[in-house]
Amino acid sequence: RHDGQDFIIEYSSGPIRSGDGSVSGVVLALRDVTEMRQMEQQLIYQARHDTLTGLMNRHQFELRLETALESAKTNKTQHVLCYFDLDQFKVVNDTCGHVAGDQMLAQIAALIGPKVRSSDTVARLGGDEFGVLLEDCPRSMAFEIAEMLRQVVADFRFVWGDRTFDVGVSIGMATITADSASVAEVMSAADAACYVAKDLGRNRLYMHQPDDAALAR
Repeated sequence: RHDGQDFIIEYSSGPIRSGDGSVSGVVLALRDVTEMRQMEQQLIYQARHDTLTGLMNRHQFELRLETALESAKTNKTQHVLCYFDLDQFKVVNDTCGHVAGDQMLAQIAALIGPKVRSSDTVARLGGDEFGVLLEDCPRSMAFEIAEMLRQVVADFRFVWGDRTFDVGVSIGMATITADSASVAEVMSAADAACYVAKDLGRNRLYMHQPDDAALAR
C-alpha cells in the first residue's frame, strides 16, 4: 500500500480476447488473504509449541531428533540429548498450587532458552521435564553446556508471595551417533540417565553409558 504496509494476496489472471481471438489485454483479480495466512501461521505455531512456555513441544522435538539421527547416520556426526527433570517442582505445586507451578515452569523456560547455541533446540517434554538437543556437539562440549544450564537453574530462586524456593535440576545425557537405533532408544537412554542423576543425589549430570552398572541398578 502507499503508506508502506504489506499485504499477502492471492491473484488470478485471465486474457481479454478480441473478436478475432487475439489477446488484447489481461484481467487481474487480487484477493487480500493477510488475515487468513496469519491465522494459518498461528495454528502452525500452536501445533509445534508448548502453550505455557512457548518452547517446542514434545512431538516437534521428536521430529527434530529424527532429523538429527538421520544426519548422524548419513554424515557420521554426533549430537547429544539432554533430559531435564526439575527437582523441586512437586514441592511448589503441592504447597502453592498449580498456578505457581506453571509460573515457575515458564520462568525456567525463559532462563534456559537463551543460554543454548543458536543451533540447539530446547523443548518442554511434559510436566516438569525439558529436552535440549545439542547438535554437532562432542561430549566434552555437551558436558560444559549442560553444566552451565544446571548452574543457571541452581542459581534461580522462585518467589511466590512470601515464599522462596530453591530449584535444582537433574540432567540425563545420551549421545546420538550412527550406532543409535532409534529416537525412542535415545530418549529412553537419556531418561534412564536422568533417573540415575536423581538417585545419586539430584541437581547433577549423568551421561548414559552402555553396560553401565548404575543404570542397571
